[in-house]
Amino acid sequence: MPVPANKTSSFHVAGTRILQLASRLDGVRVLLVDHAPPVREVITVMLEQCGATVTPVGTADEDLEALARTPPDVLLSDIQMPGKGGYWLIGQERALPPQSGGATPVVAILALKE
Repeated sequence: MPVPANKTSSFHVAGTRILQLASRLDGVRVLLVDHAPPVREVITVMLEQCGATVTPVGTADEDLEALARTPPDVLLSDIQMPGKGGYWLIGQERALPPQSGGATPVVAILALKE
């Protein structure tokens, strides 16, 4: 889906601009799966500020249910979820027919703890 390059989105923390994007995500449907509620909230807010429509879920099973209801334009998946992790989820998604979400682009999310 083409994104107009003439629009920008900025993200601020405590009044300081930390990131400015040169394009918008207007009309892009994102399915986000992450087991950590604070992570889901931050990513959802950032994507919505860019114009995306976000469906946040907390487990791989919830993700597959949401994928079946309305295939998104892109899937953002935590890789290190407890139980059925992101690798399992991506394998399940890839086994689906394209019209049911099997060809949906995937972005893997990974947080490293120090």
